[in-house]
Amino acid sequence: MADGLESAIYRCTPMKMLIIAITLASLWPGLWPGPRYLDEPCGQFVCRRANRPALKAQELWDGGRGQLQVVQAQPQFEDVILEHLQEGDILAFHGVHVAVYTHGDFMDSTPEYGEGRMHYRAKDIWYAGPVRVLRWKK
Repeated sequence: MADGLESAIYRCTPMKMLIIAITLASLWPGLWPGPRYLDEPCGQFVCRRANRPALKAQELWDGGRGQLQVVQAQPQFEDVILEHLQEGDILAFHGVHVAVYTHGDFMDSTPEYGEGRMHYRAKDIWYAGPVRVLRWKK
């Protein structure tokens, strides 16, 4: 029995482990310290900071129901021109994740860390791929 459980654990991919952790956190809130991603996913976090109604990451990527304009479109995060960013700009990562530019840094909400400073990793599925920099219309 122990060998079977150990073998099953080794076969789990990082994404499967993340899903298991999120599920456990939703069942036992005390296991997940600080703000929980399930309480406020990245889209809601970004919209709350801008005092806007909540939108999902894909809705933000698609222009926030007409509320956002694209100010940059880059093939990857490393290509974003930081000098052109303004306070409150949104980084939309290929429709699955968003972050906000604030005080010269990036903030987001992820299952691993909750709300806080963005922990960018180049090969991470949250951040890999095309990036749009979006700005709220006046």
